[in-house]
Amino acid sequence: MQAENSAVQEQALRPLHAPRTPAQAALATVGMAVLGPAAGSALAALLLRDSVWAEALGFFALPLVFGFGYKIWMARLAAVAWDHLFSGWVRALWQLLVRRRRPEARDVLPTRETLAAMLQAALRATSVFARVGLYFGGLSGVLAALAARPGMSAAAGAAFFAASAAYGTALARMGRNGWLLFPESA
Repeated sequence: MQAENSAVQEQALRPLHAPRTPAQAALATVGMAVLGPAAGSALAALLLRDSVWAEALGFFALPLVFGFGYKIWMARLAAVAWDHLFSGWVRALWQLLVRRRRPEARDVLPTRETLAAMLQAALRATSVFARVGLYFGGLSGVLAALAARPGMSAAAGAAFFAASAAYGTALARMGRNGWLLFPESA
């Protein structure tokens, strides 16, 4: 039983990926931010009518996945921090101010295991990019079908849906593997 517990603890402390340098993560993040408008504009030029509205759809469809994904990731990181750190600090303050007892050290300072669990939860939280890609893919697919050239509405809608879903999934996988900067450092 002791060997099982130590194996579980070792698994929890093992990094999810090989460490990335900040320069690698910054380059990958900027690359994905630039890829979005470029790919969307190329799709719009290929499948949509020549109009300002269609160009705007192409230019903003994928960057919205990037922007909203980052915002929601930030919210999930705040929830992870609350779950792992702040709830302990609130308990410590409660003990100190109301019960007039000295708080336990585990409530004030996070352990190594807590920090490892926070890192894993933060990296897993990047799955939000895939969901945002699906939501915006559906929206941009419908709008692209409306703005498509005659006879191309189904292809345009499917292409924009697939591009947004693939872009969101790529961002989620990159974030999970440590290739995206954490929102605070971006």
